Amino acid sequence: MACIDSVSSAHSDAVNFVASSGGIVYTGSADGKIKVWRASASGDRRKQSLKTTLSKHDSSVNALALTPDGAGLASGGAAE
Repeated sequence: MACIDSVSSAHSDAVNFVASSGGIVYTGSADGKIKVWRASASGDRRKQSLKTTLSKHDSSVNALALTPDGAGLASGGAAE
């Protein structure tokens, strides 16, 4: 298996969770942010463009879950 892309430098702390659906990728980080990316194929690699950043957590984002249709996102985090 080969790595086709990385978002490790997209957050100011560790990326704890990744979820995707329908060409949208969500990354949840220890920096308390969820970033929403649009994925697109470019040759044999994938590229993401940042759509928005969600800053609703006061601490680490530890879990992300999408509804089956990809229309809803739930997140879980650490308590401070």
